Amino acid sequence: MPNVNFYHKDAIEIHYVLKGNVCHVVNSTKYVLEEGDMCFIAPNTSYSLFIADDNVVMLSIIVYTDTLKNILNNIVSSDDILSDFFQTDT
Repeated sequence: MPNVNFYHKDAIEIHYVLKGNVCHVVNSTKYVLEEGDMCFIAPNTSYSLFIADDNVVMLSIIVYTDTLKNILNNIVSSDDILSDFFQTDT
């Protein structure tokens, strides 16, 4: 089983399993993701990814925290319906 170790200091990672299953080990806890499962990994988290076979299809998205902050800042500071949604007082 291939083992890949990752660590992204300033990024959020999103993994979505399209086919097969994979195993994540995060903070010594094992998580098995199957087809249709999604995993969010917080910044500053090291983890290992184990892929059981060559038929696994997984989408990985890495969003750097500075990029996310800029996007959210632009949304909140805009004058449109989306920014109104985030600025609504409850």
